[in-house]
Amino acid sequence: MLKLADVSHVELVAQLVHKFVDEEVPWDTPDTEVILDSVYKVLSSPLEQSVGLLSFSPVGDPKGMLLATVAPSMFSRKVSTIELAFYIQPQFRDIKLASEFLTAYETWSKEIVKADYCCLACLDDRVAKLYKRRGYTRSEQSFIKRIK
Repeated sequence: MLKLADVSHVELVAQLVHKFVDEEVPWDTPDTEVILDSVYKVLSSPLEQSVGLLSFSPVGDPKGMLLATVAPSMFSRKVSTIELAFYIQPQFRDIKLASEFLTAYETWSKEIVKADYCCLACLDDRVAKLYKRRGYTRSEQSFIKRIK
């Protein structure tokens, strides 16, 4: 079962974000202070602007989290929601939990934000397949280059 995260969960969500960055963002080094500040901003914002979702095991261990925000288009009146971080701890990874997070994200996007689009990112082909099965289409490719 998923739970809405609030400011009382900042440290817990920040720990999961740190793991996410360690595993999924190889070009960046996590900074605990920046992560705590970023998570606080998401979790303290009104639900119409951003959301944090958490899942716990029956004994209270955190299984994973999803953080998302709202992004108006620069080119039209369309509104999108954008996933900022989506992480499930390795021992809890399965299609059912991932789908539960995605359903909650899509419900928030549609019913609370009234968004036109949901946006997700991934670096893993298995995750991309899940997104495609749920009706998402690849819209662009991202590239990164270290310049400093």
